[in-house]
Amino acid sequence: MIENDETRKRKAKALVIEDNSMWLKTITKLLKKEGYDVVQVDSKDVARDILGSDDERYQDFTLITLDLRLDEHKGGFEGMDLLGLTDRRWKEDGTSVIIITAYGWVEQAQEAFKNFPQVYDFIPKSEPGVDFYNYFLKIVREITREYFKSE
Repeated sequence: MIENDETRKRKAKALVIEDNSMWLKTITKLLKKEGYDVVQVDSKDVARDILGSDDERYQDFTLITLDLRLDEHKGGFEGMDLLGLTDRRWKEDGTSVIIITAYGWVEQAQEAFKNFPQVYDFIPKSEPGVDFYNYFLKIVREITREYFKSE
């Protein structure tokens, strides 16, 4: 993360909502390398609690990464439903959402962009590799610049 007077005032903070432990670790590691404080969530219930919370620890997220399919072992849960809860964060804090999912259907991406202005990008999962890393970091850096520029 590029540090200057503006970014030193308040540290970038991310909420990572991902039930696959490998992806949770990968995304968290990338964000921490960019200077982010990271809150990790691996279930829909905890994600709902945090997104609906007024607890100061869960305020002022710079970005949220969201898997579209959570708790698959319990029959799955569409993360699109959680997007409605991110709306408050976007309106109050300017939080952007990056959807990262193996279920990256075009229809879902179109629905997300059409109905949720807080969605910054939609990245399909593949095996973690250079292409994912570079593209993810490019998006994170863009969001970080825009977020702190608006303060």
